[in-house]
Amino acid sequence: MRYQDIWELYESGDLDAVIQMFDDIDALDTIHTAMFENALDAGVSEETLKARISDVNFEMGRKHMLDDRDVAYLTRSSMMDFSKEIGVDIMRGQIRAIAETIKQHLDQQ
Repeated sequence: MRYQDIWELYESGDLDAVIQMFDDIDALDTIHTAMFENALDAGVSEETLKARISDVNFEMGRKHMLDDRDVAYLTRSSMMDFSKEIGVDIMRGQIRAIAETIKQHLDQQ
């Protein structure tokens, strides 16, 4: 998918339905990367996005009872070390958080 396709899914409100269809971290990673880039293009700062993703990581870590030390160093690659279910849930959470951050940013303008 092109970044524009992902942006169109976001704008149409279909992004969440699409990410629910995928249970593959690599596929979700592609969508995540596109949403991150789209957020930057929309004017959201990289620092804001990284902070929001970190918040999601800790929320998901608590939900799945992960050690906070593991969550502190969580990357998309290290998600593969956890169960597939946890990695997919974290990726979906991050994508949703990016979408929410874009909406908040655009609503403030």
